[in-house]
Amino acid sequence: TTAADLSSTFGPRLKASEGFRYDFHRGIDIPARIGTPVRAVAAGEVRIAGLHPTYEDALVQIRHTRGGATTCADSPNGCFYSNYMHLSHWTVAEGDRVEQGDVIGYTGTSKSEFEHLHFEIRDGGIYQQNAIHPLRMLPHDEAVDLSATVEANVAADEHGFAAEVNVLDPHGALDVTAVRVRLLDRDSHELRDERTFEMETWNREWTHRESDWPALDCPKHAEHPREMHYDPNVHTDNPSFGGLEIQPSKFNAESDSYGLAIRFEAMSTPTYDDSIALEVEVENTRGELVVHHVEP
Repeated sequence: TTAADLSSTFGPRLKASEGFRYDFHRGIDIPARIGTPVRAVAAGEVRIAGLHPTYEDALVQIRHTRGGATTCADSPNGCFYSNYMHLSHWTVAEGDRVEQGDVIGYTGTSKSEFEHLHFEIRDGGIYQQNAIHPLRMLPHDEAVDLSATVEANVAADEHGFAAEVNVLDPHGALDVTAVRVRLLDRDSHELRDERTFEMETWNREWTHRESDWPALDCPKHAEHPREMHYDPNVHTDNPSFGGLEIQPSKFNAESDSYGLAIRFEAMSTPTYDDSIALEVEVENTRGELVVHHVEP
């Protein structure tokens, strides 16, 4: 599987099955006909196989150690977990040991009847807040050299400055993980303000852990009613939150690129004049700086 095979990547999206509502997607979607074999991405122990009360459809979840360790406590940086979701049936059971490449089940459909595999990596824990971009873990085709492109501008409003950034991530890549903006003095290059939308950090900070007690750690805990404590998506599925306005474009397996528009609001700077410059950086799953753009 490569990025070119995906119908949905990690991060903000418009969910077609629910009227294109805004959704923070914690995995990747791989279109596949029902009954396509699903293989383990790495060796590990099956933690979940089949239906589970936490999930809508059948899945397999595998626990993986690192560096030859046999337990999560001994594994460098702990264990990571791979989730294979919307399965039609599965061929493993809880506690089974699997090797990389073993068939663990067969693809099915989600409740929207879209035939695909939803695949996730959860690093350091089993919760949705532990999800990271799966392309960090999957093999990367080094022959593919596709970079995101960016357009940006900065404007003053009653709250300060707003930086507007439009990123296009080619379908062959789909590996953008962070967008960073800096307001600079054009002549001295002195930094006046800096903001970052880092998708994995955003997910980790703002996703509730599907239970009451961990929700008390949420910085916005006092602002939402008790029934929201159990909703992991109460913040992440809000496109206008935390000083950001996020607008992804519609995307599917036939799209040429994944578009993401972000407005960073209320950026501060002493005065507005012609000496302001906007610097934009876009980072991918390998930590590479794929765009460095300055808007006069």
